[in-house]
Amino acid sequence: MKEENDLKLTPLTVRLQDSDTLKYTGTGIIYSHESLSDKLYILTASHCLFKDGDNFKDLRENINIDIYNSETKKYDRLTHKINPDLLFRNINKDVAVLIIDKSAIHSIIEIIPTIKVIKEKDTYQKFIVKGFPKATFSEELAVLYPTWLQHVPLVFIF
Repeated sequence: MKEENDLKLTPLTVRLQDSDTLKYTGTGIIYSHESLSDKLYILTASHCLFKDGDNFKDLRENINIDIYNSETKKYDRLTHKINPDLLFRNINKDVAVLIIDKSAIHSIIEIIPTIKVIKEKDTYQKFIVKGFPKATFSEELAVLYPTWLQHVPLVFIF
């Protein structure tokens, strides 16, 4: 992984916060592609959008999305209504998508680079994960360089 690619992910990494309790619930990444026209995706884990986490029973109505503004050196916040049709309620498919108007993010991030999403486990041997860990109370952005623990067919875990 080249350092410049690592640095491209920093402004694209967002922090998620419960809009009622103001407790941080997780991390997401802004995904942009030409085919999305006036929309952007925020990819995250479904459990971040549920009050009961991995039980997937109590879905939050809204989520706050903190986006880093490199000009002000602070996070700007958007509140987003969660669409239950854009998430899985399954521990083995813990994926959700938030669709955002590109104009809302462009007011915070002027240039939104495109990133490649890994679709197959064995496509890449080196990659990074960025996020806001609970260990830092979601106040610091951390980077991990994970490796695949095993190469067993149909087992999709780190």
